[in-house]
Amino acid sequence: MARIDELRLMTKVAHLYYGQDMTQPEIAAQLDLSQATVSRLLKRAKQEQI
Repeated sequence: MARIDELRLMTKVAHLYYGQDMTQPEIAAQLDLSQATVSRLLKRAKQEQI
């Protein structure tokens, strides 16, 4: 995955989780990702202060 695409996905996941109060399983289902991937993206977004 290209870096810009990864940043966009991290931003989207963080917005859904923190801004829209969605759960990780809800985000995973909506974006067709595994819950583990959502968890990893949230962790990286927090580390990178996104």
